[in-house]
Amino acid sequence: MLAGALEQLGVFMGWKKDTNKEALFFRNLNRWMLRSVHAHWDYPQPFLGLLAELDLKEKYVSYLRIMLQSPRLISYTGVKHYWRFRHPARFDFPWGWKDPRNTFTLPLWTAVFGSARVIHVRRHGVDVAASLVARNAKSRENAFVRFSKWRRCPLIYKIRPKKGGFTNSLRCRSLIGGFEIWHEYMVRAESVLKAEGVPVLDLCYERILAQPEAELNKVIRFCGMEDAAERIPNAVAALNPKRAFVYRHDPKTRRFALDHENRLNRFGYSADGFAGGFNE
Repeated sequence: MLAGALEQLGVFMGWKKDTNKEALFFRNLNRWMLRSVHAHWDYPQPFLGLLAELDLKEKYVSYLRIMLQSPRLISYTGVKHYWRFRHPARFDFPWGWKDPRNTFTLPLWTAVFGSARVIHVRRHGVDVAASLVARNAKSRENAFVRFSKWRRCPLIYKIRPKKGGFTNSLRCRSLIGGFEIWHEYMVRAESVLKAEGVPVLDLCYERILAQPEAELNKVIRFCGMEDAAERIPNAVAALNPKRAFVYRHDPKTRRFALDHENRLNRFGYSADGFAGGFNE
């Protein structure tokens, strides 16, 4: 949601992006870093071991710098910006990228981009968990359908084996699995954002939806883009206020929130919405 709003406000978020508005160049590098230590977006903890090895961390930073000077960068910059600037640090306009994996890989990126500014967006953990479960179920169903289609001609797989499996995440089969992932990311964000010493704007998904003009004004001030204020109405028009606290409309997710209220409280949420009661 916010990545789309940033684009409306004039922030370049990448030329080639996936359906989640994640720039493929940075997403693929984050994937590679996690995979290299047998971590994954839904199992990120092993990556902390890499960060503890200073000599290993230095090698990863060096490799990232090489990639940022390679033609592969075109997938982020596009051909026009690549030939003009060759490196995003030379852009004469606001730019960035969105990827939740940055929560764990941030120390490597801040070593590359020393003047980075970080926008951290939090959302109610039960809504995040429910979204992960729904996304995983859809991904699994699509994989099953494709397999049923192509298994009628097994020669296809003999020539070109499957690159992926039949599920996006085993942990996201259940609400508790998705909620545990949310909790791990929130705990890590709480820790790494303090440790890195970079400017941080901590936003709440639900408050953006409830008070979009005020929250997006915070964004443009944080990014030094006060001249983008006239674009805020267009960004606001694309938002859907009904996406806030969706879990409250389902008895199952509502009960789940009540059962895990103590963990929600740590990050400013409750079973009712915001900790202390929802009065937006």
